[in-house]
Amino acid sequence: GVDLEAVQTFARYAQIGLLMQRFLNALVDGVRCSCAHDACWRLMCVCAIACSAACGTMHRPATLKLGPPIALAAIEPVVVVLDESQSSQATLSSFMISGSLVRCMDYIALESTQKHPCVFAVHEPKEGVAVRGVCVLLPGILGIDSAIWTQAALSAYGWRVLTVAPALVDCVLEVMREHADAPLRERGALVAAEFDRIVFSASVGTITHLMAMVKRWPDLNGKPVLLIGESLGALLGVGLAASGVVPFDAAVFVAGGGSLIDVIEGSVIRRAVFGDLPMTDPEFCSGFRETVKRDPLQSARALCGGPIVVLSATNDKIVPSATQDALWEALGKPPRYTYDGGHLSLFSGALFTIVPVMCEVANTIGTRGVAANALFEMVLSDAAAMK
Repeated sequence: GVDLEAVQTFARYAQIGLLMQRFLNALVDGVRCSCAHDACWRLMCVCAIACSAACGTMHRPATLKLGPPIALAAIEPVVVVLDESQSSQATLSSFMISGSLVRCMDYIALESTQKHPCVFAVHEPKEGVAVRGVCVLLPGILGIDSAIWTQAALSAYGWRVLTVAPALVDCVLEVMREHADAPLRERGALVAAEFDRIVFSASVGTITHLMAMVKRWPDLNGKPVLLIGESLGALLGVGLAASGVVPFDAAVFVAGGGSLIDVIEGSVIRRAVFGDLPMTDPEFCSGFRETVKRDPLQSARALCGGPIVVLSATNDKIVPSATQDALWEALGKPPRYTYDGGHLSLFSGALFTIVPVMCEVANTIGTRGVAANALFEMVLSDAAAMK
């Protein structure tokens, strides 16, 4: 029942796409003068036009009205429980290096011996462009390399970008290997616990980095906070947004599925990613669903009525369109853009699909952020407590 041709096609495109993205990322990182940066942008536009030849049509919502920010009741206890040596000012600011240099940061305050740390990268706005705010960007399955179009556009429009890339697939594969002899229901429960741990850890790591960014760049005071999750990043981003740990003025979930298990069951790349592991066995699925607490369908309830926007692909075979519909409904049917195409064309043509949506949402929230004010107040309180 496996569509081997689809798997092979995805593998080829993924390899080519990853090489292109790494090449373009090197250009963006290596070229900082304005004229060369503009030349790089022209090259990226040419590539995007070529990739978008097979793109479908984007349909926007009738109205784009955002709800109020989500309450941050969980921030204070989360910050308080951090070990003082881990949340010291030196640690918080040590990753602050201009440009796109990446620092790997171990998950905070967890007993697990984690072999696959979350990767955080800070990207500066384009030189000479006024700072608009800070964007938390969760990329897709290829990690930081899979979000180059969105990140570059955000930087060009004046956003400081904090890219957050948890190693979900590697962590799940490790759990499955380490517990290969356990009953399937137990393995499903263990994967669910690992999923919840990753979402919570990424949330704490994100707010830690955001606090450091506000300390490093006071010009972020009062500026909006935008949260964007793409594909796998949206799968994790719903739980991160619902945690109450990370403040945001608007969140955009792009091609995100309603549940990890539902996405795996219907995705044409399941075997390419997870091989012959019994991720769709009924016993495994039951163990997962009985245990998981931060899966998108559970987390979505806390976001209903909030400042949420969804972008769904109607012919998606990688993150099945039905699972994207389920997430949109669980979120309370917020404003939704629909793209008449598939997963690969949506992201390969991101400059003409995802970026315009992101810009429209950014323009809607403006230049003053309610969530950012809460973040800045928290940083001042944290600084006072450390004196």
